[in-house]
Amino acid sequence: GGAAASRLASAALPPLLRTSPRWPSAPLSACLFALAYHAQPHLTDANVLHALLRRALAEMRSRHTADRIESLKLLGLVLSCGGDAAVWGASPDSAIAAAVQQLRGLAAIDESEDVRALAHKIANVAFGDGAELALS
Repeated sequence: GGAAASRLASAALPPLLRTSPRWPSAPLSACLFALAYHAQPHLTDANVLHALLRRALAEMRSRHTADRIESLKLLGLVLSCGGDAAVWGASPDSAIAAAVQQLRGLAAIDESEDVRALAHKIANVAFGDGAELALS
């Protein structure tokens, strides 16, 4: 069940996050997403969630559509896990602002309709009406 998946994710995610430069982005992000998804709601380690958040935010800038889609899925998952401010790192306000800005940009001008739609949906669900107004 979820507890076993959480233990697997806790053991597997940190090494996968460390080896990420050697792996193609989209498949690794998909693997990270799958591990974290199956570990919910037991995935509560703020350090792991922060590392997943950093990866998602970095991959959202990729020039490859598949990378951006997978990074958005990963971001949505991290946001759905909730958690405390530690998930956002040392300066939560700037990390949240960066996430909103990146989502706003992808929702507004990305070349992929799928990326635009997913970014728009995540921003609205995660950040509410303020993100909706900013995306309009």
